[in-house]
Amino acid sequence: MQELALKMQNDFNWTFMGGLALAILLFIVLVVVVSAMRVKTYKDRFLDVSSDNTDKTETIAALESEMKALKSKNAHNEQTLKEFAHAKEVLKTTNDTLLALQENYATLQKELAQTLARLETLQTMHQSLTQEHIAFKEQYDDLQEDINRLRTNNARLLMKLQSEERQASSR
Repeated sequence: MQELALKMQNDFNWTFMGGLALAILLFIVLVVVVSAMRVKTYKDRFLDVSSDNTDKTETIAALESEMKALKSKNAHNEQTLKEFAHAKEVLKTTNDTLLALQENYATLQKELAQTLARLETLQTMHQSLTQEHIAFKEQYDDLQEDINRLRTNNARLLMKLQSEERQASSR
């Protein structure tokens, strides 16, 4: 080997070829090193991207789960809103009915007050008419007694007159 090394030093072609071989070897080593670095870089990037993709997949899964929960909650809220709207409509209808009933009640109260006033007036009239009736009945009874007394008296006087006429005619 030493001989070969001495030959190479003395012969320019061999030196040139050795230098060229060394340069090619260095170039190949450089290409291998650069390729290895690129492979390592790409591997690191791939692992980072893979890790990011895994994280993103987990995040997407969590977001989808949250979205499903929110959709479910939204559906529940929509149902509650529909029930609230229905309850609101029922309340409005009930309020309208209540207002109508209150108006009807007020009208009936007025009519009742008027009817009670008329009843009171009629009761007062009835009392006064009853008192007048009693008074007229007493007068009627008194008049009937007077008439009966006068009839009796007239009948007695007529009989007396007839008996005096008989006596006068018999005389």
